[in-house]
Amino acid sequence: MQCSLKMRKEGRSPESNYQDGQWNLVHLKFLTDFMEETGLTTASVAELVGISRQAVYYWFKKDDVKISMIYNLFEAYGYKIEFDLIKERAADGEPARVEMAVERKQTTGKRLEFLASALKRYNIYREDISPKMGIGNTTIYYWLSHDDVFISYIYQLAEVAGLRLSIKITPNKDIM
Repeated sequence: MQCSLKMRKEGRSPESNYQDGQWNLVHLKFLTDFMEETGLTTASVAELVGISRQAVYYWFKKDDVKISMIYNLFEAYGYKIEFDLIKERAADGEPARVEMAVERKQTTGKRLEFLASALKRYNIYREDISPKMGIGNTTIYYWLSHDDVFISYIYQLAEVAGLRLSIKITPNKDIM
């Protein structure tokens, strides 16, 4: 899976997931697709969330970022992003289903409400999936109580639980 977001500095040595002028991403592919669609650059993303451009490159290098940064970025740019875990498995092999500009109501302000809801909805017990993920039994509780987690763990949890990550991106009507 390749993403065509171009790295601006030509003389850099390629990182492990940056080859032939493209980031090869899984977890953050939706973000680079959104950036391409809206014309955002790494510099503008960094400015929107108040971090350095190098920090944004680090996200892409590691193909990971805390979900709170994703929410902050989309909110700052005037968009709403919603995550959900669903039973549907992809025939196309894609680990996430991404929809842009599709309406849906948000129920609360908690970032990880979708995770708690999916665990309850599908009768998934933290004690059962924690060992399969290689994390401690209290880790998922910690994520939920602190309302933050690295996005790669969401993908991993979905895989272990037989779920698929659903990502919906819509313009935030409250800002417009």
